[in-house]
Amino acid sequence: MLPAMPQSFWKPLSFCLLALSLAACGLSSSSGRTATPSPFPSTPDPTVPATSLPTPIFTSTPRQAIFLVPAGADPQLVSVVRPVLAALAEGSGLQLRELQALGAADLNSDIQLVVTMPPDPGVAGLAAAAPRVQFLAVQISGLQAVPNLSWMEALAARPDLLGFTAGYLAAAITPDWRVGVISEAGTVAGKAARHGFTNGVFYFCGLCRPVYPPFPIPGYPMYGETIVDARPADWESILDSFAEWQVKTVYVQSAVANPDLLSRLAESGYNLIGDGAAPPGLGDHWVASINPGDIAQALQQVWPRLMNGEGGHEIELPISLDEVNPLLLSPGRQRMVQAMLADLLDGFIDSGVDPQSGEYR
Repeated sequence: MLPAMPQSFWKPLSFCLLALSLAACGLSSSSGRTATPSPFPSTPDPTVPATSLPTPIFTSTPRQAIFLVPAGADPQLVSVVRPVLAALAEGSGLQLRELQALGAADLNSDIQLVVTMPPDPGVAGLAAAAPRVQFLAVQISGLQAVPNLSWMEALAARPDLLGFTAGYLAAAITPDWRVGVISEAGTVAGKAARHGFTNGVFYFCGLCRPVYPPFPIPGYPMYGETIVDARPADWESILDSFAEWQVKTVYVQSAVANPDLLSRLAESGYNLIGDGAAPPGLGDHWVASINPGDIAQALQQVWPRLMNGEGGHEIELPISLDEVNPLLLSPGRQRMVQAMLADLLDGFIDSGVDPQSGEYR
């Protein structure tokens, strides 16, 4: 049995045991290293929710073709060109815009092609200001082709040339040159067609004096004028005058060649010349059609080259004789008319008419 220890012995021993216990708590049982406490309180890492970034969408302005139709443009010509351009632009992935005016500052990088109608909006200056844009001028005279400027002209759009050809043809097939013309009243085109017809007749037969009566004053050719969409009452007086002076062959300008008038002329026994297709049922009295070049077809042919940046084209669409009735126009006379027509188109023969005013030169 151990002897009893005084109370003063146990107090120091208790403190030593307590110190040893505290030191043991700071030891790592797994690694044997002393852990250094962090000066900052430990907090759990925040969880960042995953978000999806929007997919960027890249858009581009579509390439454009401009159909430039200045004020005063010929509605008939515009109606021919517009649907062809619309179809070609759609097939090429171009946006077609129709404008009345276009300045050099408007020719941005989206524009690939400009097709313009007369009156001339200064297309040569526009082409010079934008050499990367292709330009096509339709029926604008006096232009010189450059690498980005092409022109297309159907000579049959010249009423004076059509009239001259019709007059020469009418005189060539008609005894005593008893011929007449019906043209549009009050227009430059009508005046040019009538004066061109008169000069064509005189070019063939000179003074054109008939051998047998009647002898009209001032002489052949006879002429009458009417309006577009005229009623029978508007042109009956013309037919009466032609019948009185025994006119045999009549040229009817296309602007006034409505089917009723043509049928009435055929029923009255006149032989007819037109600058368009012959209506059904007039074959026996239809001499020939003086046809313009096909602008629509020419546009379709030149389009791929313009899309490839190949410009500088000079496209001249000649006049041709079609739907010829050999019983009224013999092969020999047809060759004679075509030879004259070639000289007329080549400039060796002049119509004698100013196409801008319709007056005699």
